[in-house]
Amino acid sequence: MKQPLPSILVNLLTKIDLWFQSFFHIIRHGTGKAKLTLIFAVFLIAGFFEYLPADVRTHLPLEVLVNKLPWVVLTCQLIAGVTFVVLLWSWSKALLPRKGTALSGQLSTTQTPSIFVGAQSFSIVHGKLFQRLERKHEIDSLLLAVGTNRLALVSLRGESGAGKSSLLNSGLAWVLNQEKIPVIYAEIIPGDVVGSILKASKEGWIVSGDDDDSVPDLQRLQDISGASKRRRVLILDQFEQIAVADKISRNTVYDFIKAHVLSHPPYQLLIIVGFRRDFFVDWQDFTDSTLKRAHQTAMLNLSLKYFTISQARNIIAELAASASLQVEAGFVDEYLKHIARDTSDFPIAPVDLSILMLGLKRIEVKTGKRTVSEADFHLDGGASGMITSFFRETVADALGDQPLEIRRTRECAVYQALLKLGRQDGKRLAEGLTLDSLFSGLSGINKSEFKGILEYLGSPAARLLEVVPSSKSDRVAAYRLAHDRLVEPVNRLGGAIVADQMKASTLFESAFQGYIQFGEKLLLQGRDLRLVERNFPHFNLGADSISKTDFLKRSQRRRFLKLVMKSVAVFAVIACGVLAYNWQVADTHRNDLARMGLPGELFDKQGQLDSLEVFHDSVDSIAWVDGEMTRLAVVGSISNLTAIKSLPNSISSLSLQGNQITEWSWLSQLDSNIVHLEVSVPVRLSANGEWEYENPVVPAEFSKIPNSVKSLGIHGLALAEEGFDFSVLPQSLVNLRLDSLPFSRIGLIGNLPSSLERLHIEIDPGEEMAFERVPWPSVNTELSIAVSDFVREPWFDPESLPENVRQTIGENEYSFDEPELMYLPADQRENVVVIVRDVEGADDKQTEEMKNSLRRIPSFVSTVCLRSAGSRYNRSKVSSLGYKTLEALPSTVKTLRLEVEFSKDSHLLDLIPASIERIEVESLYDSQFLPDSILGRIVKGGILNEIYRGETPYLEEYRAIFSKLPLLEEIGIWVQPGFRSLEFLGHCQKLRELALYMGESRFSGFESLEGLPKSVRKLVIRTDAGS
Repeated sequence: MKQPLPSILVNLLTKIDLWFQSFFHIIRHGTGKAKLTLIFAVFLIAGFFEYLPADVRTHLPLEVLVNKLPWVVLTCQLIAGVTFVVLLWSWSKALLPRKGTALSGQLSTTQTPSIFVGAQSFSIVHGKLFQRLERKHEIDSLLLAVGTNRLALVSLRGESGAGKSSLLNSGLAWVLNQEKIPVIYAEIIPGDVVGSILKASKEGWIVSGDDDDSVPDLQRLQDISGASKRRRVLILDQFEQIAVADKISRNTVYDFIKAHVLSHPPYQLLIIVGFRRDFFVDWQDFTDSTLKRAHQTAMLNLSLKYFTISQARNIIAELAASASLQVEAGFVDEYLKHIARDTSDFPIAPVDLSILMLGLKRIEVKTGKRTVSEADFHLDGGASGMITSFFRETVADALGDQPLEIRRTRECAVYQALLKLGRQDGKRLAEGLTLDSLFSGLSGINKSEFKGILEYLGSPAARLLEVVPSSKSDRVAAYRLAHDRLVEPVNRLGGAIVADQMKASTLFESAFQGYIQFGEKLLLQGRDLRLVERNFPHFNLGADSISKTDFLKRSQRRRFLKLVMKSVAVFAVIACGVLAYNWQVADTHRNDLARMGLPGELFDKQGQLDSLEVFHDSVDSIAWVDGEMTRLAVVGSISNLTAIKSLPNSISSLSLQGNQITEWSWLSQLDSNIVHLEVSVPVRLSANGEWEYENPVVPAEFSKIPNSVKSLGIHGLALAEEGFDFSVLPQSLVNLRLDSLPFSRIGLIGNLPSSLERLHIEIDPGEEMAFERVPWPSVNTELSIAVSDFVREPWFDPESLPENVRQTIGENEYSFDEPELMYLPADQRENVVVIVRDVEGADDKQTEEMKNSLRRIPSFVSTVCLRSAGSRYNRSKVSSLGYKTLEALPSTVKTLRLEVEFSKDSHLLDLIPASIERIEVESLYDSQFLPDSILGRIVKGGILNEIYRGETPYLEEYRAIFSKLPLLEEIGIWVQPGFRSLEFLGHCQKLRELALYMGESRFSGFESLEGLPKSVRKLVIRTDAGS
């Protein structure tokens, strides 16, 4: 039967907690090699470098490494993950801190039911359960004594492990509490006999509800009880411990009992004394010598026996039912047969049943089964295996939480001492041994620590040892095993350790002699070295201690070097495998890009980009997209969008357009980081040369667009004759852009999202229409209109636009002589461009008026555009007067945009003020006419179609021109025949935006982006068809 899910989760969390405890323990107490391993693992965290924020990574020296050798990242991630798993596993095996119960590693206080007490006695909290554990006759006998005020003293004797403490505490005391009879349960502590009784009696009276909670001494306790009309009970458990107490404390307690018994009945206080059977002789001597004058009815002696086989079966069934365990009958019979005493009618010790329940719980945790079979019992080592496991874990509890090496040394010392407490015939040494005798010959542990361990093993929490008076002196404590049954696990555990030490010592001496004769080739290694390391603290090194210690260190040093070499070899193999895999993946993507007509090296270069735009009809996949770009635009023949999930999660702006996109389920798989989205609906070119719309409505799948998308652009959309419904769009939209809409369809827009703040329409008019006749949609939002550049016709009248409609073309451009320029609101002053148009044939007066106007340009204007007298799309040369006017520009103007045609008389450009730091031109086609003083300040070069060739090859001309453009930031280049790379851009180290225009007939020779400046963050690739 499988464990319920909550139990599995609790076990898992407990394991993790223990791993981390061991982890931090190794950091604090571990050896140098363990800490070195930890440092190595920490360095491997560099594998997670790529998950750091981009603004942090750019300032770290690893940025170049990651860009140049991306396989290093994956390799480090793999090594880091494997290393941490191995380290956590090994550390958990090396040291599992143990506290509380014998199974504290697996049975924490939150997991272990209260019935799993092991060798400890049941406490008063188990009272209700204890009433069903075959002790009813004994409890009734004690209750009868409590109810008879003619009784002053009751003694309860029994063998070790017979359950005396459980009977008195969980049995009698619980019943008395239920019946509101005041009871005190005190356990005799040899070092503080009187104090233990006083403390327990004080707490007991408080619990009992007595007004006077002050108990200064034992006589006061008797006086209080005598003054009260209520019957009270004082239980003195573990009374045999008084034999090793100091004489004053021993006499004080005996005098108190004597005074109480010799007083006259009725007795309001009943003293119940519990002790082991072997103490009964001492007790009888006390009663015969000091209490002979007392009436025989004032004292009662009771004997507590073990359980019969039938009683033991019933108890096991009751405890198993309470723990929700099922135990097969064959298992119970096999266990009882092993632990039973052959010569007794009461052969089963209660403590063995408690150990059994702890073993059952261990089997359940190990196998995950609620039913424990006989096969499971034998698999766990049988009854002896259960007792041995209990013994080993109890000793581990006594040792406590210590570093591994120290713990092993002290464990060996403890077992060496415990071996002295057994005899050759398998019986325990009845007289026991004193602390000095046990400590004699031990190493690796001091005497005070050893004494503390013995005291824990003899306490009620362990019950492996008993403290008895020494045969030499009753003032000296002796220790002996609590039962003959414990001799076998001691011999099994301790014998293995001693044999291990002898084997290690012989091996070490032999290896050391070989090292002396033949040198370092006979250094210890492998299992032999681990065996010697484990037992080295117990060796008697003699006069050669320094040489032998050096021999061990040399062996350890050679093992460490071999481990390093193996690690390097494994790392190299893994790195080669990862490198080969990454190379294969990259090569596949490069070939895929080449198949689609793009440079294969685009896959390698995209890692440096923030924005990538690809316009090519042959692009049908986005599986090759990688890196950490924030904007991606792909226009082509995309049909398969299954790779949408693998797009980098850094992308916040995504544009996917193509006539092959007819399925929209991928919209629901978009990453939540995407804020801006552009898509297109399918269109095709009809036979008569007009565009036809295959789907004139927005697909219903658009409702699955994530709420993170705040801006949506739809391209190639035609509105149906009956109108258009945008209700399928997500209600989280803030901006909506519609491209290529005819005037006649604008009025059909309806059901816009209520969250919309801005609607942008790019109009592609098919007929002349005055704006006042346009059926504008009725929307409660700002409506902006972008008119295609080629429709600036005379009938176009921007003044007829409605109030909520504004034209976007040139909305930030102002003439230098416009009065409203001076009064622009603060929120409209950003990116303002002042237009200075050349006037053909202007006289000196007109030129001076222009200069005066330029001098009045506000200080918030930083960009001025010099435009020729022709139209925007039919440039001409600028007159000398036009250039001369620029000298009047204020010093706040730093950027000059030249929309002019250059010619041989372009030396007039030298008239441009030196205060102009940045120059923008529309084209570098006629750049041979530009002086170096201008070229050195150009930051935007427009589109470079062709350079006037003359007799110079294209590539040489490009090298010459770009070597003079050190400040260039933006440029568009038509790829020319004979180009194999972009190495001619090597001087443009500030270039951030690059557009490559590739004609279909000239593209076949351009295969590499080698030479692309590392400063480029935005790359645009277009072909004739894509444009």
